Amino acid sequence: MRARILQAVAGGAVLATAACAGGGSVSSRANVSPGGVETRVDAASPNVQYVGREQRVTENGQNTSYFLRSFRNRTTGAVSHQLYVTDRYRAREYRNWSRATGPGNTTLQYVAISRDVEQCPDAAGCPRVEAFGVTLPHAALTRAGASGYTVRAYSRGGASVTLPIAGAAVQAQLEATARPLPTP
Repeated sequence: MRARILQAVAGGAVLATAACAGGGSVSSRANVSPGGVETRVDAASPNVQYVGREQRVTENGQNTSYFLRSFRNRTTGAVSHQLYVTDRYRAREYRNWSRATGPGNTTLQYVAISRDVEQCPDAAGCPRVEAFGVTLPHAALTRAGASGYTVRAYSRGGASVTLPIAGAAVQAQLEATARPLPTP
């Protein structure tokens, strides 16, 4: 599923409205930095994408994975960041993730990406998956640097999850986006 998610950005969507478009381009190529950040270049996209290592949190019966992804516009050089989150669980209803906060309880932009449920006759609940993005301000990530950055996501039903991004992961992402732009 992660490979499908990584290819879904090929349309060059602006992070503020990222919503997984579909299909990668045959001309895209990738490489991985020593910090573990994958750089993806697609000639059809105005952005270079940087994808950090996947992390996982298991909290209160949740199985939540997430990774930091960044986009750098090849024309303007502008950089934007998003925490891409996938929550897998078994329940009768969706959790309905709806908002997120950063350090100091600052409100972060929440972007719903997808929801899916497997068919099952189980009265106790079915396997469900919700994916969403949280836009992270470049200046805040830069200030956080080696100390790391923590996001807390909340559902409409009262569930929440803490998503810590280690300082080394933040630094690797910032270093990757600061390198000279690769060519398509």
